[in-house]
Amino acid sequence: MWLLVIELVDRVRVRDELEVARKLQSDLLPESSPVMEPYRFAHSYRTANEVGGDYYDFQRLPDGRLALLIGDASGHGIAAGLLMAIANATLKTALDLDPEPRAVATLLNGALYRTGDRRAFMTLFYGLLEPDTGHLQYICAGHPFPLLRRAGGEIEELGEGTLPLGLRRTVEVSTKSVTIEPGDLLVLLMVYPKR
Repeated sequence: MWLLVIELVDRVRVRDELEVARKLQSDLLPESSPVMEPYRFAHSYRTANEVGGDYYDFQRLPDGRLALLIGDASGHGIAAGLLMAIANATLKTALDLDPEPRAVATLLNGALYRTGDRRAFMTLFYGLLEPDTGHLQYICAGHPFPLLRRAGGEIEELGEGTLPLGLRRTVEVSTKSVTIEPGDLLVLLMVYPKR
């Protein structure tokens, strides 16, 4: 009887801790889309578990540029959520120090690598949009390539094959650029294999 009561108490405690972790993670994600004419933004998020490593954000920089971030921390559950929280704090610091894509990727890579866990890595697409010109500088590290649908219907993949961040002490990412024209549609996504 007492074992059953202790097991029930443990389950309730784990459930409550998962709910707190889920709430903390959802607080790290944006509540609303940025307002930046002439652009329109939309986002949607639904987690497969209570807590996970999914990450995305929009950050308006003091110089008027907009940082677009999307990534996925390795693993599932609370471990992935903790890694995502480390990445969130590091990315916010990186944007304050030097928002250029290569600098941001280098800082995040170092923070993840220093965790000392081979399983602590993260995919990342980071773009820096200049709203007046539509110029987008970006890096894509192990993340599914965003799709840019041109107004005429052509589709471009933004990215190249590189490793996720945190796997090696140093990272080799290439900064690419593209111009988003009126009528274009940029889709940032996370893709999961069917289970």
